[in-house]
Amino acid sequence: MSNEAKALEGIRKASGTEQGEYSIYEFVSHHIDELPRTYWEKHLNTESPSSEQVIGLLVLRSKWDDEEVYTSRYPTTLQTM
Repeated sequence: MSNEAKALEGIRKASGTEQGEYSIYEFVSHHIDELPRTYWEKHLNTESPSSEQVIGLLVLRSKWDDEEVYTSRYPTTLQTM
């Protein structure tokens, strides 16, 4: 399994759990609130995406050297919209 698949699997498993309440949930809800509705409409064909849809857009950006720390991003930046 690739690093990206492992990272996304961990995020999905934590979503909707007590563990994910203060990490995944906050991350997703912050981005839903902060990104313009046009972004969600363009990438997900909805102005009000679900947590699963937002998580599904994540793309692994990098893995820090030998640590289990990953950074992710969305497909495009707001500057290119």
